[in-house]
Amino acid sequence: MRATGRNFILFLSALFAVRSGVAQATQPDSQRFRGLIDEVMDQFAGEIRQLGARVQIEYHENSSGTGAFTLRKESGRVWEFHFYDGILKIKNVSEDVLSLIVCHELGHHLAGYPFKDESNWSAAEGQADYFSTHACAPRIWRDADGLNASFSTKISAALKGKCDDAYSSQQRRDLCYRTVFAVDTMRYYEGRNLKVVPSLDKPDPAMVSRTFTAHPAAQCRIDTQLAGAFCAREFDFSRVPGHLGVGLNTLAAERDAAPSHCDDSSLPFLMHRPRCWFASLESIHL
Repeated sequence: MRATGRNFILFLSALFAVRSGVAQATQPDSQRFRGLIDEVMDQFAGEIRQLGARVQIEYHENSSGTGAFTLRKESGRVWEFHFYDGILKIKNVSEDVLSLIVCHELGHHLAGYPFKDESNWSAAEGQADYFSTHACAPRIWRDADGLNASFSTKISAALKGKCDDAYSSQQRRDLCYRTVFAVDTMRYYEGRNLKVVPSLDKPDPAMVSRTFTAHPAAQCRIDTQLAGAFCAREFDFSRVPGHLGVGLNTLAAERDAAPSHCDDSSLPFLMHRPRCWFASLESIHL
């Protein structure tokens, strides 16, 4: 009798999780978080080796910290990543959200232009956000066709339509559905210190006159991740776009990186990096 009652409670918990839009009934634990970090890094092992680097992971267990950061050591040969498992205590943090957080940190090394003002190698925070959904998510989830397709019923019809408009193949559309759902869930992480979490349909109205390379506002970050999900242009993983050996925010760097992004006027604005943090140098020189 006890077993039956317990099973019924578990059934109700799982049913509630599905109806409330949460990707899974229970949030991942530290062991799974560690596994996801390794899985993402393994997907980019070739690019990391090509750049003459190796990865060092520092996982901070039983921590109150809810963030992550990365840095370079030994003249850039060691890419050190720090992850704090306090992230796991935040509402609705799913495995896919954790994967996007890892993608963001990796993006600082691989995403390229624009770069942080104080760095000659680290991509700007907004650029790392865009990379996480535009370039990283398609790499790490590309072989999960069945799972990706299951997300078609978990996002709004409007967002599903944007995925369908952006991509011609059903396989790529399914991957877009999953990425958009992950961004939807990411709202709780980005809004963890806010009274109201960011929205999927009320973009940040701010317009910068110069690219802002530090952390944008939470709504701007969600807008950026959505834009990355809709960008159908392939990212060039053969190099760090726009680095040109110096990592400076120049017009030459922007033009070099352009083929890896969706900012030109021939593409829908929803694919562009949002003006709440990104200001194209190209438009200034027109």
